Amino acid sequence: SGTTGRPKGTLIEHKNVVRLLFNDKNLFDFGPSDTWTLFHSFCFDFSVWEMYGALLYGGKLVIVPSFTAKNPADFLALLGREQVTILNQTPTYFYQLLREVLTDHPYDLRIRNVIFGGEAL
Repeated sequence: SGTTGRPKGTLIEHKNVVRLLFNDKNLFDFGPSDTWTLFHSFCFDFSVWEMYGALLYGGKLVIVPSFTAKNPADFLALLGREQVTILNQTPTYFYQLLREVLTDHPYDLRIRNVIFGGEAL
């Protein structure tokens, strides 16, 4: 469970992960030129999207250090520096990113898709 941080140990077969990501390919047009971040804990199912989304489509996966994830300005700098194109976020954290972007800091972002999950948008 992402909310408690304690894994429940639910078995997910590889074919289900592959099916999830390949069925959504037409919606998002993922490809080898995309760069993803591994932002979320392995205890949160969003990490499946992040890891396997990049790997199954031949893209790049940037592992976000925990101290960077806790600072929206640092995370935005990483997104620009690594030219991240696919972002998986919870709405709560995304709102923090928006507040930071609206300041006068120049962020050279290349994000083309934001995928939300984990809570109501």
